[in-house]
Amino acid sequence: MADIVSQFARAGWRVFPLNGKKPELATNWLKIPKDPNLNRLDIPGNFGAHCEFALVIDVDIKNGAPGKESFKRLTEDCGLEKGWETKTFLVKTGSGGYHVYLAVPEGTKIGLYHPDYPGIEFRHGAFYV
Repeated sequence: MADIVSQFARAGWRVFPLNGKKPELATNWLKIPKDPNLNRLDIPGNFGAHCEFALVIDVDIKNGAPGKESFKRLTEDCGLEKGWETKTFLVKTGSGGYHVYLAVPEGTKIGLYHPDYPGIEFRHGAFYV
């Protein structure tokens, strides 16, 4: 089975090393080329993946953030039926929250925050996770 860096790279994501949560690069992370051959040996530590063509819902719970409650309300507000999560990619984050990966139509405009859903960031376009 391919490692997580390989999975992102082969799926067409721009993947790069992070120092903590900041890009560890000499150049702008948006300008590095995509490399489908990257793997965990190339980036052994923390890494970022560019949310260029996907929406990543970043559900935060650290320091008492209400991300899980907000996410539950978001799924109810959107009318998602039980089992929807089996059709996407979910990743648990280091702080105990999670990232939900969703496809979005080209040209969709998405704001980073929504006041009805505190503790959630909607990452798309010029963002990375």
